[in-house]
Amino acid sequence: MSDYFKRHGHKNPTELVRGLNSLVRGWINYYEIRGVTNTSLSKRKLRYYLSQKLFRYYRRKSQRKCRHYGPNAFETLVRYYGLIDPIQYHPC
Repeated sequence: MSDYFKRHGHKNPTELVRGLNSLVRGWINYYEIRGVTNTSLSKRKLRYYLSQKLFRYYRRKSQRKCRHYGPNAFETLVRYYGLIDPIQYHPC
């Protein structure tokens, strides 16, 4: 997933979220396999990883202030752009 941030450094938030959602769905489907992992712990770790990566991604992106820059970049993308929150997502 860190490769995704390196390759898509100049995407607008909508395109970034579209690509990240497919990756997040894939990881969540992998973690949902019964008997393989502790599902809730894995989802929390994935959420923490995403929030840290997005914070660093937007902090490096520009020195200008924007609502995406800062420690709540993950929450902003979830609320306004539809990024999947691993803790709240339940595959059908």
